Amino acid sequence: MAKFAPKNATSGHVNISGEGEPLPAGAQVSFGVLPATSVEYMNPRLIRAGVPPDQPNGVVTLKLNDESLGGFTFGPPLTGLQLQDAFAPAAGGTLELLGNGFRESGRTDSPQILFRGRPYTGATKDNSLMIVEGIPSGQPDTSYALTVTFSDGATATSTVTYV
Repeated sequence: MAKFAPKNATSGHVNISGEGEPLPAGAQVSFGVLPATSVEYMNPRLIRAGVPPDQPNGVVTLKLNDESLGGFTFGPPLTGLQLQDAFAPAAGGTLELLGNGFRESGRTDSPQILFRGRPYTGATKDNSLMIVEGIPSGQPDTSYALTVTFSDGATATSTVTYV
């Protein structure tokens, strides 16, 4: 099942990750009954969808085609550094991390990432998406801890499972 972030917004976009699996090209994204204002196919495992602006605060179901991805809240964005658990392709390569607070509190640096005992640098794309290149291959259904640390000392940990 795909994951998304951020979970709350009043405008902007939502990143939808296939969690190591390809997402359908030409996908349709909706926020309840409202279609996304745009759908950008970033790569085979990542779609960026525009949040319909000027909606009253409330919870709707975010859908990818007809699949429910869970609740999305029209309202103020979440605050604080958060990192969702992730899935990585067994062949290794690129890992998309979803969460919140990656650009919060004036953070503009690329964080240090520790994964499988090795350091990596994450490319922070926006407040809820970080890309990590060059991760090693792994055995399917094997999980490892991943820690993200910014220069201001903010740290978050998640689990990455190979698929």
